[in-house]
Amino acid sequence: MFMPASSGTTTPKPDPSSSPSTSMLSRLLPLKHSRFDYVVDTLTENVPLAAKVVARVQYAVQSLQNSWVSLARGNETSHRVFAVALGYVVMSIFVLLYLGAAGANLGKLGRGLRKLVWQQWVIIKVAFFVLMEIIIFPLGCGLLVDFSLLPLFPDGQLESRIVFCNYSPMTCLFYHWTLGTSFMYQFAILLASCRSLMRKGAMWFIKDPGDPNFSPVREILERPVLTQLRKLTLSAIMYTAVIVGGVGGILFTVRSIKLQLFNPSLLPLNLSMREPLSQIPIDLLFIHIFLGPSLQYARPKRHLLNGLRVWWKHSAKFLRLTSYMYGTRQPAEEAYSEVGLVEQLLAKLRGTPITQKTVFQGGFLRVPNTDTGAFPTNKPALIRVDEEGHPITEAGAELMHIQDEATRKAGRDVDKDFMVVYVPPHLRYRVITFIVLFWLTGALTVILGLGVPIAVGRHIIQLCGTSPVHDGYTLIIGLYCVWGFVFVYRILFRIVKRRRYTTPQRLLLKLSAWLAASVYLVTMLGIVLPILLALVIDFYIILPIRLRLGTLDLPRIHVVESWAVGLLYAKIGIRLMRMEEANDISLALEAIMRDGLRRPQVWFATRYFILPVGGGMIGMICLPPAIMYAGQYFLPAWQQEQAAFRYGYPGVFFLACLAVLSRSLHMVIRRWFQAIRDTEYLLELRLTNLEKTANGDEPDDTQ
Repeated sequence: MFMPASSGTTTPKPDPSSSPSTSMLSRLLPLKHSRFDYVVDTLTENVPLAAKVVARVQYAVQSLQNSWVSLARGNETSHRVFAVALGYVVMSIFVLLYLGAAGANLGKLGRGLRKLVWQQWVIIKVAFFVLMEIIIFPLGCGLLVDFSLLPLFPDGQLESRIVFCNYSPMTCLFYHWTLGTSFMYQFAILLASCRSLMRKGAMWFIKDPGDPNFSPVREILERPVLTQLRKLTLSAIMYTAVIVGGVGGILFTVRSIKLQLFNPSLLPLNLSMREPLSQIPIDLLFIHIFLGPSLQYARPKRHLLNGLRVWWKHSAKFLRLTSYMYGTRQPAEEAYSEVGLVEQLLAKLRGTPITQKTVFQGGFLRVPNTDTGAFPTNKPALIRVDEEGHPITEAGAELMHIQDEATRKAGRDVDKDFMVVYVPPHLRYRVITFIVLFWLTGALTVILGLGVPIAVGRHIIQLCGTSPVHDGYTLIIGLYCVWGFVFVYRILFRIVKRRRYTTPQRLLLKLSAWLAASVYLVTMLGIVLPILLALVIDFYIILPIRLRLGTLDLPRIHVVESWAVGLLYAKIGIRLMRMEEANDISLALEAIMRDGLRRPQVWFATRYFILPVGGGMIGMICLPPAIMYAGQYFLPAWQQEQAAFRYGYPGVFFLACLAVLSRSLHMVIRRWFQAIRDTEYLLELRLTNLEKTANGDEPDDTQ
């Protein structure tokens, strides 16, 4: 039993230096005030801490042992999959040890086993790389794209994505895989567009998916595993740099600087779908009816390709890469002026003549001239040569010999598969500069091409006094506003350029007439006729059925809803009309749609389409009530509530169906009779030239 010490006495603390272990370590390692002394003192003084560390290690080992036992004896699906996979691994190890120990002394059974192992290895190899390229790679791209697009969302945070992944992992994986696949597909389209702008062979290092000789599975079978893994690693690095640096970096920069074309800032976007724009599905109507013709008329892909072609040509000329990218020699790019740019500007300002002294700068390369050539694997494809195509170094001559042998072995022509181009100094840095400029220009184009319409649409919505809506609607509104402005500007430019109208009054009169004609056609074809078509369908089919079933007491007409449904009816009717034989109505409609709003044909459209179709539908709407009211006037005892909807429209519809059916049956019978005549009585067919007589008249076919 220990007695407590008195208050006047102090218990002396043990000296760490007097510890036997510490003194022994100090004599063996005489280090003064070193880190080792500090560690030793800590371990000797804090014995409970060491015990805690040992306990934690024992707990981790025990947990690992319990997990291993549960994986081996568990009844869940993951446990069984692990047990089966482990069994295959153990069996594979034993087979490999047996084949390695037997060496060359293999019997028939051993050779068959080796062949079987090799076949299974090929299957596993192909399955692994196909799984990597089809599932894992797009999934990784989708995750990177999702991370890079976080600045677009108001509440875009990485924590929310992690919470969603934990809540619904399979849905999250599917979304990211779809997003990554879409991005890779669009990136492949971009590479194909860039390939089409340059000469063949300029992008030889990227396989063309459209090449019939390219087979990914055969490439996996022929290439070693390490080579294929290196290719996947390089592709992953490239996609990561493009997505994170090219997409995410630009979006984070735009959001951080708060780019303001109008108030509020461009990012983040308003992507809330809680409040619809209206009670009718305007967005679905736009997609089904207006989106296709708008894209067909605007042709944005053609304009983008033309702009990309112009930019590519000027950028290649600026960086002196025309010869490499297009295969044509440009003497102006090969010459280098010794007079600096500042000296040239000063000479022009002073008005003093300057003597241009140019010298040749750069070199020549032997480059591939085709994307489908037989190039040696793991060998460079570019060789330094002189202007005549002869290699400069011995290594280049040896490499050229290897390339020529591989080309001839594949049955190809060396002169057609390779060519000599001029390259400027610092080719690598110029190509990198070109890629950076290309990506920055594309980012600026996307920001202006989408940001300006969104800003315009937001401004218009704000002027209308409505609450903020989804930026998809603002983008559509802004695009059509910008498109209309460009359309009017092009018309004015053409009019002024042709000088058809000498005075502003005549120009204003012409524009007013064009605007009035356009408004008339849009109103009649886009509003009035669809409403009439919807009323005809309602009166003849829908309302009688609802009245007969008792689901409707009093017929009501909703103009806006009828217009929306009428647009869909009109689209279906146009498709059905195009499937039938051409008639006057269909030909008139095709002519109106072909001319469009550039040259609105008001008289032609009114005479041959609007009056026949509109008058016919008005007659269909007014005829049954007139008949029923006339019958009730002459027969007062036969008065009934809603007789027009209950009997008039169904009766007329039934008679019309009988007329159409009888006409169709008559046409079928006539064709049947004609086929019988041709089969039984037709002897021969003669083809004669249609020649004119001496009077200039055509001969009579009855002769």
